[in-house]
Amino acid sequence: DHLDEVVGLSVMALDAEAEVLAQEGDASAALQIIQTMEARYPKYLLHPEFDEVRRRSRGRRAFFLTALDRWKEAIPLFEHALFADEQLGEAAHYLGYCYYRGGDYVKARGKLVEALSIGVPVKTLPRTHYTLALAEYHLGNMKAAKEHLELCAKTGTPEYLAKTQIWQGLEATSRALGLPAEADEYHKRWATPSSGKIN
Repeated sequence: DHLDEVVGLSVMALDAEAEVLAQEGDASAALQIIQTMEARYPKYLLHPEFDEVRRRSRGRRAFFLTALDRWKEAIPLFEHALFADEQLGEAAHYLGYCYYRGGDYVKARGKLVEALSIGVPVKTLPRTHYTLALAEYHLGNMKAAKEHLELCAKTGTPEYLAKTQIWQGLEATSRALGLPAEADEYHKRWATPSSGKIN
């Protein structure tokens, strides 16, 4: 009927608006739009014809919450959301990141390895390697941690690497693996900051 058609168009418009805001990098405003849609039309979103919109909005909300450092709220949404094929790797990355933030390093490692096997966007790749390195470090896997730190250093931009403790991590893992000469080289990199990548 007419009311259902109007509500359906409203839901689709709000869904599209949230997508535009997300692409513009405004996670907070996009999250507000999703929450408004869910609050205004809860019974309509339960209809089978809106199942895909509901599950997709759950996935978007998970991304937005993670961007706003509300990772605890994001975990169940990532676990039950619907993602487009091209988002599967990035969704696995962010769920792995959320698990890492929660201290569940085994689950974090599993999701981050999954993200790498599916494939993540180029801009996400260094972060995936870095977070996986940290999870491996906490699990006592120094060799794997060092390998992923090296991959992060090779794929990360100087701006991204400056926000991390990449060189300290490489120094620590090198020392733990009995590689004092390498550790000393990494120590020099963070003790005298340089924005260069590993060659």
